[in-house]
Amino acid sequence: MKTEAPDTATAPRTMIPTHRHSYTRRLDNVEHADSETKIVVLKSIARDICETFQAIAEYAEEGVLQDEHTKPIDSVIMSIRDTDVKQRRQLEKTNRRLRKERYRAHQRLRGLMSLGDALGRGANRRVKKLKNDLRKAQEEIAQLRAERDILREWAITRRKKIVTEVTDEVTDEDADGEFELVTEDNIQEKSQEAVDAGEDKGTD
Repeated sequence: MKTEAPDTATAPRTMIPTHRHSYTRRLDNVEHADSETKIVVLKSIARDICETFQAIAEYAEEGVLQDEHTKPIDSVIMSIRDTDVKQRRQLEKTNRRLRKERYRAHQRLRGLMSLGDALGRGANRRVKKLKNDLRKAQEEIAQLRAERDILREWAITRRKKIVTEVTDEVTDEDADGEFELVTEDNIQEKSQEAVDAGEDKGTD
């Protein structure tokens, strides 16, 4: 807000400022000052402003200054308050926006974590199923190997028995009272006949 200019018609000429206030002069070349100097200058200005407002308040309480006298100061105070309210509202608005963004980010994070857990559980189930399938396959292979070994042992035993029976048969005297020569061909032939006969019996 614009502050009203002092009424120069009634004010003594010695109290009317004819040059810039010392507050403003202290800010000359502040853009070239270092950080420590800026702090010192701003502290001195703040101290003088506080002392000025305190003096004005005391004169107002004593009745030396009336409302029409302090109106420019009141306008400055109201302007500061309005600015403070606007800034506070802007900060509150920014804070609400940040809270919403944080909530949405939290929700997205929870969704990603849930998805990760679901994918992890699905992968664990698939791995467990594969392990079970592998274990069953290994058990089936072991069973087939055991059955193969049993059949192999049975075949060897059976073959030995047949060879023994055939050998005994071909060495016996024939109907003419002669003996047949025991040869490998005779043994294989008789063994095959015995095997075929055993299969026929099993089929019956």
